[in-house]
Amino acid sequence: MKTITNTKIFSVLFILCFSLPLFGQQWSEPITISSGDTPDIDIDPITGNMYILTMKNGVTLTKVSPEGTILAQENVPGAEFDEGGGHFGASVAVDSRGYPHVCYRFYEGTDEDATPQYAAFYVKRLPRDGRIESCCPRMF
Repeated sequence: MKTITNTKIFSVLFILCFSLPLFGQQWSEPITISSGDTPDIDIDPITGNMYILTMKNGVTLTKVSPEGTILAQENVPGAEFDEGGGHFGASVAVDSRGYPHVCYRFYEGTDEDATPQYAAFYVKRLPRDGRIESCCPRMF
């Protein structure tokens, strides 16, 4: 019986120790990034900057500081007509050097069964001036 009591005490202490920091946290005020659909986010492991993709008449990449300041916002080249939607959205990932990589799709029409056909593309930000370049879209 003593073992059960010690286990219960340990369980309560464990829950209190690891859950109290969560209860003390608060949410920030919302930050308007851009209008759009199917957002995606990744965080630069070096700077803490966030890269957020939104989709409305193309794909928009927004760079946000850890404090919530919008640092840059640009359209992803070649993705002007990708509209996203609830079932699909562009995706972003930041590599260990802080460069974002983006995958998006491009509507190519329908096949003989009226099934929509898409091509997937990949672009990455090149280190020159920090802008995404359309030199390297790759179709999958």
